[in-house]
Amino acid sequence: MISDQLVDLSRLQFAATAMYHFLFVPLTIG
Repeated sequence: MISDQLVDLSRLQFAATAMYHFLFVPLTIG
């Protein structure tokens, strides 16, 4: 079973990656 800490880490990594692409990619393209 996945530990809560690992789940939180995965969520944090996903959120950071999503925000990075949402903010950074449009700036580099446009």
